[in-house]
Amino acid sequence: MIAGLLLAWSVAALPPVLLPGQPFGFIRQQDTDRGIPWVPQEGDVLLMSSKNWSFSIMYGFARSGHPYHSAMLVRRATGELMVFEVGGGGASSVTARPIPDRFLSYIEDYIIKKHEPIIWVRARTRPLTPEQSAKLTRYVEERIGRAFTSQSQLGGLLLPRPIHRATRPDERIYFCSQLVAEALKQTGLVEMRESVKTTSLFPRNLLFDRRIDLEGDWSIPLRWTPNSGTPTVRPLLSPR
Repeated sequence: MIAGLLLAWSVAALPPVLLPGQPFGFIRQQDTDRGIPWVPQEGDVLLMSSKNWSFSIMYGFARSGHPYHSAMLVRRATGELMVFEVGGGGASSVTARPIPDRFLSYIEDYIIKKHEPIIWVRARTRPLTPEQSAKLTRYVEERIGRAFTSQSQLGGLLLPRPIHRATRPDERIYFCSQLVAEALKQTGLVEMRESVKTTSLFPRNLLFDRRIDLEGDWSIPLRWTPNSGTPTVRPLLSPR
């Protein structure tokens, strides 16, 4: 409990408004490494997880595991850098929220529920080109407000052999990793085999480069913490 309160306090101490080029927390490869400042940039991929038994059961049946959620950093048409996601933070539609607000709400929510939150960052190793940035922004603006996947579709993940269809150009319903993978695919940031359907991908695929390869243009998964000290919270069975 004390570790959770310290974590929440550390997050609350972060800047409430993020200026261009301003660091926001720290990232590290191993928990024992000293954290280095993380400067958020467009195209960074976020993987989030926690100690949540209902998710553990559902993702276990789906032959997956941690992490349980994915998002990415995008630039809105207004120029603001935001967290782009669907199904996160209790939202039932695609949203784009300020980085400090989203990180603080995520940590505080799970600390209150004692779910031991954890966030990984796959940071871009090179900035997006103006053309890539424009394509990503257009993708984002066209999908804000579209719905999170239905309960029946989530239940389909529990089938022994779930049927995955291709994502349509006019798709109205998204799963979190499907939204991120489609953003990367449709804007030309990654190349995927035609046989790989984004509806079949989980956040774990984005963490470990399984069936969608981020290696090279993104860093390896780096654990995010609000301060440079050694992390004190980690959900059971989460990747090291």
